[in-house]
Amino acid sequence: MALNVTTFFTVIGKYVKTVNVFDGLLSTVATGQTDIENILESNSLTRLFANIPGMFTGFQNNIVNWISSTNGLVTGVINDRDFVREGIPVQGDDLNSILLALIKYMNEQGTPDTVDQSTITIGAVADNITLTAAIGELLINAQLDGITPPIAGGIATKEYKGLTSELAVTTETIYCECISKPADGSETWKLYSTAAKTGGYEIQGESPGDGPSFSTANTSSGGISVANGDFETFTTTNVPDGWTIVQGSATTDFSKNNATDFIFRGSSSLKIEDTNDVELKQQIHNVVHDKLYMASVQVGRLDTDPGTMEVTISVTNSDGTVVYGTNTDVIASPSDGDEFVPVYVHWYLDSQYDNQDVYIRILIDTFVSIPVNCYLDEVLISVPVYHNGVNFSILRGALIEFEVGDRFSSLITNDDAGTFQTYFRKVYGVQLPSASGAGETVADSLAE
Repeated sequence: MALNVTTFFTVIGKYVKTVNVFDGLLSTVATGQTDIENILESNSLTRLFANIPGMFTGFQNNIVNWISSTNGLVTGVINDRDFVREGIPVQGDDLNSILLALIKYMNEQGTPDTVDQSTITIGAVADNITLTAAIGELLINAQLDGITPPIAGGIATKEYKGLTSELAVTTETIYCECISKPADGSETWKLYSTAAKTGGYEIQGESPGDGPSFSTANTSSGGISVANGDFETFTTTNVPDGWTIVQGSATTDFSKNNATDFIFRGSSSLKIEDTNDVELKQQIHNVVHDKLYMASVQVGRLDTDPGTMEVTISVTNSDGTVVYGTNTDVIASPSDGDEFVPVYVHWYLDSQYDNQDVYIRILIDTFVSIPVNCYLDEVLISVPVYHNGVNFSILRGALIEFEVGDRFSSLITNDDAGTFQTYFRKVYGVQLPSASGAGETVADSLAE
């Protein structure tokens, strides 16, 4: 008999409610210990402290054991052959296979079954770098893909692709520090957090502390080469090798630039003249379906140029259909000197599209106010790295190179608004299908 998802969560909900009651007791016990110690101290009775810390630690350890045992009972329900495994299509008897099958089954119903959504917030990125002008950027993104586990020890599934992550921990400040530099633009960065685990859940995959290492985005960091992405080669006058002009024309709209002030790296860049609607494209290869990538281009402006402009970077097929991912940035005249700023987009190639028909496109469109010139340089495709449910990338700056010890940080929080979502995240490291605005089909009240 097919699994009734509401009945499943009705049963699971009683266990989840019990776990959350136990989890709340942990803070109650800690508060009780503090209150007792404070009253003893205020009455000069500190001689009575001796057994209190050990006793209350024992209380908390007992509660953690209760939680762990109750979580084991939940796993038993999920593993039950008659109740769950014979009611959903599942290959394999291991827990991860059953969880993946459950997620897919929830999505495949006539009206998908969903739990209440949790929302993560990515705070502003700070840095410890003294010379911050054009220093480069840490980019943090909450999009999931279909083949990469978003947390350590987690699972990957095509059911995740394109979703906004709900897998971030409740609260932690993530640090991203440069730990080695074999060459400019090839720095190695380490992700870590100083946050401690909180609560009594038997957390799987949710591990504040050390994260993965990764490199600054460069021409070899994504497994996909952009031919002449640095605009160094122009075999035909004012036409960059490897690129096809879609709108506009060589010399009139596009030209090779050798002026040092308007080169991000190398000896030349591509100059866009003060005109409207110019576009170029390039076919890219070796794209893996459902994998998250980031495409970026550095755009330079004169600080004396008035007005604003729009730059769009997108990934399409040959007829211009966006396969997934487009972004438009309005580039204002820089206020602190001639500089480059990155325009970037996170994207993946959906499996319905041919991976032999993929193009990166850059459109300079609708010059607002007074027409201006701009300069393009360093077009890259890189692969972000995941840690605790979100992904990270580092882009170089135009003027200042990174050095060992440079560090970025950001506070990332999860409102834990979804009771079932939070439980399955903490205990099993998975994200269930969800909906917001009271649109869920499985009410959290079943666990409250």
